[in-house]
This record gives sequence, C-alpha cells and structure tokens, in this order.
Amino acid sequence: MAKDLELGLESPTTVSYSTSSNHHHHVDQRWWLQALPFVVLISILLVTLLPVLHHNQHITDYTLLYEDANTSDSLSIALILSGVNTDTNQLSALLMFQTLPAALTVASAPQLLSKTLNLIVGGNSITLTPTNTNLQAAIPQQFTIASGSLSMYPFDQYTVPLMVKATATSGTTSNNIPVHLSVYTTTDFNWVYDVKSDDSTPMFGPVATNAQGQINIQASRHTIFFSYIVLLWLGTWVIGITLLYTGSMTIIWERKGAEVPIYFSGLIVIPIFRNTAPGRVPYGCLFDMTSTYLALALSILGMIFATYSSFKAKKTI
Repeated sequence: MAKDLELGLESPTTVSYSTSSNHHHHVDQRWWLQALPFVVLISILLVTLLPVLHHNQHITDYTLLYEDANTSDSLSIALILSGVNTDTNQLSALLMFQTLPAALTVASAPQLLSKTLNLIVGGNSITLTPTNTNLQAAIPQQFTIASGSLSMYPFDQYTVPLMVKATATSGTTSNNIPVHLSVYTTTDFNWVYDVKSDDSTPMFGPVATNAQGQINIQASRHTIFFSYIVLLWLGTWVIGITLLYTGSMTIIWERKGAEVPIYFSGLIVIPIFRNTAPGRVPYGCLFDMTSTYLALALSILGMIFATYSSFKAKKTI
C-alpha cells in the first residue's frame, strides 16, 4: 500500500469513494435548462395575474369621470358610458334623470313634469311631455364618433364631442334650463374612458355663459387588453423569423434541421380552441391569463429552442 502511494496510485477503495462523491455532487445542466421554461411560465402568470386581481378587487360598479357644478335650478342628468362599437362608429351610453328642478315639475308631484322638456345630447333630441310618468327609466343613447380610426389598432383612440342643451316649453314660451351633467363609466374590460374639456369654452351649469356647453369623451384600449396583443405580436414575429432562419440555413448553408411543425400548429390551434368557450369571452380575461397565455408562451419558447438547436453547428473532434 505504501509503495502504491509513492507511485501516486490510490487504493481501489479510495478511487471508488472519490468517484461516488463526484457523482453525488454533479448535477446535469440539462435539468436547469428544462426548469427554465417553468420559471418563465410562472413569472408570466404572476406578472399578468396579480395586477388584474388587484385592479378588480378595488373596482366599483360605476366610476365618476366628470361632474359639473350644480345648483337647485339645474336639470341633473347622468350619462353612463357602456361601450364603443367600431363597426358602427358609435359610442353607447345610458341617460338617466337624477334631479328635476322645481320650475319643471308639478308642486304636488315632484316626479311629474309641468312643462315640455326638450333635451339635446350630442346629436340626439329627447322630448318629454307632462304625460310622461316614468322619468326614472334609463334612455339608451348612441353618439357618433368624430375622430379615431381602426387602422391604428391596437393604439386606436376615439373622440366623441358632446354638447348638451335643455329648454322648457309652455305654450309659446321657451326658456333655457341650466344642466348639471355627470358622466360615469361601467366596469368595461376593453375600453378606458376619459373626459376632456376646453377651458376657453363655456361649460354646463351656472358657471356657463349660456345653456350650452361641450365636452370631449375619449375612449382608448384598456391596458389589460394589450397583454394578449403582446403575445400575438411576439408569436407573429417568431413565426416570421423562424421561417426566414430555416430557409437561409437550408438553402444557403445546406443544413437540414429537425421538423418543428408542432410549435407552429400550437400557435394556431390554441387561439382556435380558446374561441370555442361559450359566450363572447373578451381577450385578456382571467381564463387567458391562467391558460392561453402560458400555452402560447410555451409554443413560442419551444419554437425558438427547437429552431436554434436543429441548425446548431456540430462540434468537430
């Protein structure tokens, strides 16, 4: 044994122990590479899901966007925005009467009109007579979009100018009525609304120089809506770059890579299968964040790795 040690040799027992120790501490790097996609998927899930849950936890049924000054002699109306239709180029809303001034109502019945009320909202004209008894009912409204184009999708933004004028008619006498306008929005998944006003023009209510004012309602895509668009944009570019890279490596370098049609079909089949869900499910909902996004991300990563590895230059010995 001593002679073996002098020659730099180890005993079989020592060699076996050293080899066993090396195998025990060595970890195949392929396990780390295989775990990487799962880490990416979990990160995508947390980044997209947590903000949505936090946002919807504090949301209310109606959100006040704009409210004008109010006085006791003002006609108080509420406009509830409910959606944008880019096919008909219109903004949908519900109009509701909140408070009627004493000059318009019967003294013994404050919910009945004593005069004919003519209300112009946008390009719509509403006429209510003393025979109308259900003034609390919501009145559907459609406003024409003045600016904005679908060609800028998904960064398209639409503007609806809104002018309001109210007059009370009794016989041959007509008087202007000041308007107190409130604009609300519902919990809309696809659209975000904002109200802009020009300080140089008179607004509604008692501070206006006349009974007519104007505001601009702007509608743009919701930020949650872009989560699905980003994946579609990335997937489209990955497909194009993969086809270009595959063609150049095959034609120019005469290399034959592995077939990767399963990843191409995944990017096509997943959205089609997702659209079989009952109802008109909006893109970017909770279902997408917990399933569709992860599946698309997996297909995109798989396509990138498969394309790169299939044309990777072979090591020469």
